[in-house]
Amino acid sequence: MIRNVGLRRVQGIVLLAVLITTGASAHADPESPSSVRFNAPKSVGNALDIVPTKYRGAVSRSFRSDPKLVELTEPLVVYRRWGGRASEVGSPWFSPKPYTKPGNAQRYLALPEGNTAQNLTRFEIPAGTQILRGKVAGQAGEAGFGGNAVGGGVQIYLPALRVAVPIR
Repeated sequence: MIRNVGLRRVQGIVLLAVLITTGASAHADPESPSSVRFNAPKSVGNALDIVPTKYRGAVSRSFRSDPKLVELTEPLVVYRRWGGRASEVGSPWFSPKPYTKPGNAQRYLALPEGNTAQNLTRFEIPAGTQILRGKVAGQAGEAGFGGNAVGGGVQIYLPALRVAVPIR
């Protein structure tokens, strides 16, 4: 269940706070807040239509179920955990929350083994941008992923990754 619990202004950006209620999970995210802040998105079209054809299979497999395609009505602040063989920029994958511990980011975002998640960068995605949003599928046991890549966190796929601007 999702319900609106209010608006909050952060550095000039208005965020819509929502409360998401779910059942218990064997892999509950201990860093998950009781409310998740998102802009008021509007649903648009078929989600995978915005993904380049050659990446659709991989993007689809990275979500636990069908991702939701939304068009942002206001700027959205997102986060990227990176390090090791993963660079700060150039990836279309983001999280709506900052994980305080690299290990939790690796686990709940199902990061590949080469991503140490030692660094954290905030980005802003402008209003009018289409994104895919959904639960991360577990990748444990898949080639290139560690046994702790269980997923369950929320991820954002941004096909127009150049629009995400680091906040310094």
